[in-house]
Amino acid sequence: MPQWSEYTNGQRIKVLRGAELRQPDLAEMTGLSVVTIQKAEQDKALSLTTLLKIASALGVDTSVILGQQEPRRAMSQDDRAMVRALSRAVHDSWVGLVPATAVAVPANELRDAVDRCWAMYWEGRYAEAGAVIAPLLAAAAAHRHDQPHDRQASANGLLSDAYRLAAYVAGARLGSEHRAHGTVFGPVSATTQAVGINLGLGRVGNALALVESTTDVSPLSEAAQNRYAMDKAMVQAEAKMWDASLDTLEETLRRAPAWARHQALPGMIVRKVGAASTARLRQVSTLIGAQPTELGGFAPATEKSVL
Repeated sequence: MPQWSEYTNGQRIKVLRGAELRQPDLAEMTGLSVVTIQKAEQDKALSLTTLLKIASALGVDTSVILGQQEPRRAMSQDDRAMVRALSRAVHDSWVGLVPATAVAVPANELRDAVDRCWAMYWEGRYAEAGAVIAPLLAAAAAHRHDQPHDRQASANGLLSDAYRLAAYVAGARLGSEHRAHGTVFGPVSATTQAVGINLGLGRVGNALALVESTTDVSPLSEAAQNRYAMDKAMVQAEAKMWDASLDTLEETLRRAPAWARHQALPGMIVRKVGAASTARLRQVSTLIGAQPTELGGFAPATEKSVL
C-alpha cells in the first residue's frame, strides 16, 4: 500500500471523501461546483481557495491534502451523516426555516432535552447526541417562532444552547481542532473536557480510559493543556497510581510554575497521594509553595499557597 505522501493531491481528496460522500455532496458542503471538485480530484486544477474549502469541509488540515501530514483519523459513514444532518439543521434554523414536521414543545421539555444531550456528550456518546440535536434544533426554532415578543429572550436562550451543543458534538467528530469565536472545538478538546466531567461525577474508570486514549494535546491552548494535566494527575491519584500522578503533577509544575501556584488542584493532589514517599512529597510540595507537616498531612491552605 502506498505511503500517504506518495498519493497525488487529487487521490488524497478522493480517499478523504470516502465512498459514502459523493462529489455533489462535497460540492454542496464547500459551495464549489461539481466540476471544480472533479478537477481537483483529477489533479487538473486545485487553487488555494478550493484547497482551503475542501480541507475545511473534510475536517482536515491543508497539510493532509498536500501530503505533508497523514490524516489522524477518518470519519465513519455514520459520523459524516450525523455532521451533515447537523449542518442542515443549523442552517435551516438560522435562516428561519422551520420544518413542517417540527412541533413546538414547552420550554421545560426543551430544557430537559438539552440537559440530556449534554449528558450524552460528556459520556462520549457523540453519535447519539448528534442524532438528537438535529430535531432538537428544529423544535427549539419552532418554539421560538411561536413565542410572543416578551418571551423571545428565553426562547433565544434555548436555541442558543442547542447551537452550542451542535458545535461541540460536530467538533468532537472532526479530524482536527477548529477555532471559532475564541473557542476551540475538536476531538482533543472534547476528550480532555470529558476527563474533568467524569472525574467530577466520580466515574474514575471512565476518566482513566479517556486519559489513556489521549496521546497528543498540542492542539490545545497552554492553559487548557495545564488544566488537563491537573485533571489527569487527579485521576491517576484516584486510581491509586501514585507515582504516575506525581510524575504528571511535577512535570506541569515545572512547566508552568506561575500558573500552578494559583490553582487549588495541586495541593489537593499532593494530599491525595499521602501514601507516597516522604521525599517525593516534599519535592512536589516545594514546587507549589506548601510545606508538609508530617507524612500524609500538610499545613492548612493560605491565600499565598492556594487561591
